[in-house]
Amino acid sequence: MWFVRRARAMDTREIAQRVVLGARGGRWTLGPPALPPTSPVIGSSVSNWGLGPPLNADSAPARHLVREADRILDGRYKRLNLSRTDVYASVNTHVDPETGFEYPSSASARFSVSPKPSKPDPKQVWELSRHHHLTTVAAAYWITGEQRYADRVVDELASWIASNPFMRGIHWTSGIELGIRLTSWAWIRRFLTDLPGVESHFEENGAFVESVGRHIQWLTAFPSPGSSSNNHRLAELLGLVVGHNAFPFLPGASRLAAAAIDELAAEAVTQVDATGITREMASGYQSLVFDILFSATFEHDLGGNSVPPELRTICNRMIGASVALCDSTGNPARFGDDDSGFAFDCDGPSFDAWQAFQELDQIRRGDQVNLSTLRTALWANSPFLQAPTTGSHDSAFVSESGISILRTTDPEQPELWAAFNHGALGWGSTAAHGHADALSFELRVAGQPFLVDPGCYQYSATSEWRNYFRSTRAHNTVTVDGQNQSEIGGPFLWSRHAQVSTLSISGAGPKSDTTRIVASHDGYSDLSVVHVRALELARSRRVFTVVDTIERDGATDDASIAWHFHLHPDVEAFLNPGEILLRSSTALNTTIRIHFDASLVGKITKATDGAPLAWYSEQYNHKRASSYVSLSTTLTAERSFTFTIEVG
Repeated sequence: MWFVRRARAMDTREIAQRVVLGARGGRWTLGPPALPPTSPVIGSSVSNWGLGPPLNADSAPARHLVREADRILDGRYKRLNLSRTDVYASVNTHVDPETGFEYPSSASARFSVSPKPSKPDPKQVWELSRHHHLTTVAAAYWITGEQRYADRVVDELASWIASNPFMRGIHWTSGIELGIRLTSWAWIRRFLTDLPGVESHFEENGAFVESVGRHIQWLTAFPSPGSSSNNHRLAELLGLVVGHNAFPFLPGASRLAAAAIDELAAEAVTQVDATGITREMASGYQSLVFDILFSATFEHDLGGNSVPPELRTICNRMIGASVALCDSTGNPARFGDDDSGFAFDCDGPSFDAWQAFQELDQIRRGDQVNLSTLRTALWANSPFLQAPTTGSHDSAFVSESGISILRTTDPEQPELWAAFNHGALGWGSTAAHGHADALSFELRVAGQPFLVDPGCYQYSATSEWRNYFRSTRAHNTVTVDGQNQSEIGGPFLWSRHAQVSTLSISGAGPKSDTTRIVASHDGYSDLSVVHVRALELARSRRVFTVVDTIERDGATDDASIAWHFHLHPDVEAFLNPGEILLRSSTALNTTIRIHFDASLVGKITKATDGAPLAWYSEQYNHKRASSYVSLSTTLTAERSFTFTIEVG
């Protein structure tokens, strides 16, 4: 049935394209085409690299990076909330570190990597072969000049190439992995520029030249088609931009790099809205998409090439929008999936993409910045950073895609902050990384989360958990008859999408005392229900107001209506008639009171082991027990309900 649902998300052109790609993959596994003649030269984006380390070796970021490199040399590496102790140069990159399952080294063309009960999520296996950890070790050589770091990188790269022949195994199945891996290799080669005889390990090494050529050949031949052309296509194009610039081993590299950057710019225009928010409707992919676009821009410019001006504009919009999404402590709004992905990472698992956005924004504004990471330092002098025209924390940020931030800006009082999701389910016909969270909201006081988005947790083999974290009941919005607003079709597929409409926005100016956003969705139209929600912040009174109208045009049957208020694990709820009282163990001076219609029936639910209910995930592959308050009623006719949220 999944194949039927997936096919329904494609048009006839995409189906035909997939048939062609599948046939090509089958032929290539039987006998891959020959590579064109190669030229053993390094690209100008690497040879133009004439800078010394931008960080003093005694600076805190440099010391942190070197400590992380030392841990990697000792086999220790943490990624996706999993601490490993087996990451040596000879590590088996086909083995899942959590289960011990080994992916076969057989023909890779289109063999299934989808999670099943008998097979783990491939994400942990793919992650190590993105070679972010080797980029960190190479950067440690660049900073310190110590040979042991270079030796480890050279040895592990040679081992990886030898154990991953073209079109064999899991590492030749997903274009996003190839694109990110090529990006890591370019930075590794750049960081090892001063290594004596470095050419013999890279552009004069036949095995390396062939593997790079095969990466480029694969990315050219197997583009993500149609409904899969989300961030995966962006990463594939990044791989082509970086590959042809840094490693121009194949004929026509300059022309092909230009074609790739032009296509990337065109894709970016469609995938990022005019206010700088990714249309994937997933906060974790906000940072990944920016990372991809800025990495490509940076590389192409280093190569002495012209970069499409729209890429510069989009990158700067994304910096501004990402800062606007954050509360006063620098933590972003949470919506949709988040797997902590990066296109380029040299600082290790503690790298904070949202802090990097803050620092890049400060640099754009001409502020003095204490740079926290090597990556931010590398990008700080980019010619593509433009001075912004708006404040970084205006009282309201309303994105074109429908993620809006309402906040107070009085420096004498703790910030009140809310994120309101009144946008589409996600990008394209699959909405792969979106959640059924229309008209949900988050609430924080001075950066302390009170009402929360549940997060993502895992892209795991257990559909029960994957589906819970994407479900409507896991978000601060309304459910009808216990159903989702949109219909889940698979781990990265929605078969039916709730259509969301923004009805009105008022008071969004920087000096407005009251901001009000009204939106609706039709996800329950088959139950004769339309949900309309108004979210309002009155700043002088420090009060949020939520008004939910349950429209029941033509309805004759009762509908069970339920509200969910999901709490941060540090927050405890007390339920009184007509009132929810919230207190936080980490914000002792703050009390939140939610006043509601006393006719609603209230209940507090706490998480229990093994049951996917009332859990909170701060990071990928990690969850914490929490609780939520539900209010419920039964309706036949239209009715409105008002929730007044007072902060004291």
